[in-house]
Amino acid sequence: MLSISDTGVGMDADTQLHMFEPFFTTKGFGGTGLGLSTVYGIIQQSGGTVQVWSEPSKGTTFKIYFPRVDSTREAVGPEPAVVTARAEQALEAILLVEDETSLRTLSRQYLQNQGYTVLEAARGTAAVAICDTHRGPIHLLLTDVIKPGINGQELARRMCEMRPETKVLFMSGYSDDAVAQDGLVEEEITLLQKPFALSALGFKVREQLSSVLRARRFNLQVPLRYRRLGEIEWSKGTTENISRSGMLFRAEQVIQPQVQLEINLVLPPEITGLSTAEVVCKGEVVHALLSDTATMRPAVAAKILHYEFPHGAHSGAE
Repeated sequence: MLSISDTGVGMDADTQLHMFEPFFTTKGFGGTGLGLSTVYGIIQQSGGTVQVWSEPSKGTTFKIYFPRVDSTREAVGPEPAVVTARAEQALEAILLVEDETSLRTLSRQYLQNQGYTVLEAARGTAAVAICDTHRGPIHLLLTDVIKPGINGQELARRMCEMRPETKVLFMSGYSDDAVAQDGLVEEEITLLQKPFALSALGFKVREQLSSVLRARRFNLQVPLRYRRLGEIEWSKGTTENISRSGMLFRAEQVIQPQVQLEINLVLPPEITGLSTAEVVCKGEVVHALLSDTATMRPAVAAKILHYEFPHGAHSGAE
């Protein structure tokens, strides 16, 4: 058992009810409220417990109980050294999203020393703006899972719709199993657990950038028809890539985000798994981008809200 006590202002009963909740803080805008939440998560995942005693004006005592370790077991040897990426290998651009200033600064400096170009943001909204305005490629999104405002899952979803080629590496004080069980991200994730050594950060970043993405998105040029909901006339377009949850296509004109569309196209066998099949989708525009050349039509990214096969069952997008 580890006991930690102070003689500070203490906590009332209502504060103690919420103190382990993510983002709960008594500091107003001066704190993020993730410290006790992270401590609680690590101890729970390790099989331990936390007990708290506190009274206003009398201070606070935390007692952390750890699982007993069998003293007859062999001593655990040192972990193998982590091989870091060589600077000449690290030429990619990384978008680092972390609201804790010191961790973000330290991670940025380390990655820059490894040769990466690092774009940084404290909040998800700022990250989306960078993704929208940055002219060059962004090879990796490195983001915390639990964040105020736009969380890591939502940020990754938005960014991958805008930049399908971008890979994602999550950071969290919780284990990947706990994060998946809480529904914060999909089960198939790559997670760097906090706290981490900088060498481990470099290894995980290099590993993710060098990995081959699963074939979830199909780079196919397929003709389609689209129209705004309620309109009669169809417009013509051509897909750039398609997945089960969204598509990027060339349109006749720029379509503003949040506009809902009806989209009709014929999917090839490599997507349906059987034979060619007509599909009618209901989609929502998430991003539109004008082309750099006058001859190329604007690109529109749309998430799929609903789809159906005229001669089969209908389903919602995953």
